[in-house]
Amino acid sequence: PNSGKIFILFGPHVGISQEGVVGKVERIGVSKPSTSCGAAVGAYKAIMAGADVTATSTSSDFQEEYIIEKLKEKLGPLADMEGKGGDEAVAHITKKMFDMVVELMLANVGAAVAKDGFWNKVTEVSLLGGIVVNRGHGPNAKGGEDYFQPLMLKSFSGAGEDDIYKDVFGDLPTPVKCYCVVQS
Repeated sequence: PNSGKIFILFGPHVGISQEGVVGKVERIGVSKPSTSCGAAVGAYKAIMAGADVTATSTSSDFQEEYIIEKLKEKLGPLADMEGKGGDEAVAHITKKMFDMVVELMLANVGAAVAKDGFWNKVTEVSLLGGIVVNRGHGPNAKGGEDYFQPLMLKSFSGAGEDDIYKDVFGDLPTPVKCYCVVQS
């Protein structure tokens, strides 16, 4: 903006099916639950299969290769992951995906606010990060409401950085229902 405040909402997503399976979700037009988040689960499967990739700008699937590369760093020893099964593994991967996105967001915001004259145009930048929990949508799915679990809230100004999560959310134990506007 030319003047004012910037608010950025970000985070990975994960599905939870009607049967409670983490990493699966019912979708309109699909006969059975499918993977959610497909990129995260695909990266996890590639890592477990021994994929050794380095994302480059000439990669045919840069985004997925980047996720594999960074997620592998975050997951640590594969032996630790092999003991986690199904729901626990997908939940763990989703949290690690969140950690990856936080690092990217903080690096990008840090670079932006360090530019000469940035604070002459903007008074505040706020980052709200969390995990979107997708629930089933479709003829056999009940509810279908998505949720958002806030995990981080920071505010940046010319005076510095403030972690305001506890001031706003306190000890938030459960996901917050998403109220989304759908345009047709």
